[in-house]
Amino acid sequence: MNKICFADSDPFDDSEYVESNENCNDTQNNDSSKNNTAPPPVNEDQDNLSVYNGVFLVGSSNRKVPYRISLVYKDPNSDKKMFHIAMHACRVACAALDVARGHPILPSTSRMISKECIDKLHNMWVMVGERLQAINNPLLNFEICRLPANPHLVNGVMVKPTQLECVIRMNTGSEQYWTSLTLKYKFGKWICTYVDIG
Repeated sequence: MNKICFADSDPFDDSEYVESNENCNDTQNNDSSKNNTAPPPVNEDQDNLSVYNGVFLVGSSNRKVPYRISLVYKDPNSDKKMFHIAMHACRVACAALDVARGHPILPSTSRMISKECIDKLHNMWVMVGERLQAINNPLLNFEICRLPANPHLVNGVMVKPTQLECVIRMNTGSEQYWTSLTLKYKFGKWICTYVDIG
């Protein structure tokens, strides 16, 4: 499977930029001090930005779920905090998937997920439920609606100390899901303000 690195997805490198810039010098203006100067190189000081990798255990079988959380700001003392945030994001994703599958909305779910997100997840369930009734496939209905959600991977970015954006891969039986979340730290707790399941 090919790895996609969005930071390196631009097909042009610095040398190609300089070459294309030199070709345009004569047509843009006569100030050579502006046209013959390549842009300053990007300072990729990655040593100061932290990436946290680890695993946490889920379920009665203590199955290991790997997580990877990157920070776009400097915070050298985040190891334990990132572990707990990754676990919380996993709980939120499982709760969101349960709402989208028609499960009862528990008080703990309402504390983790904003009302707007819960309303959207409920609307998703209305559409999915109608489709399942039309298909009338008991096995598919059982896999989607009744089997527990099993997380397999958490991958996120702390875009600032009070906001995490992440994706969680999960399954229910043979059905695979990717859940995108935005968690914001509000009122002393992490609350899901955006969720998308596909």
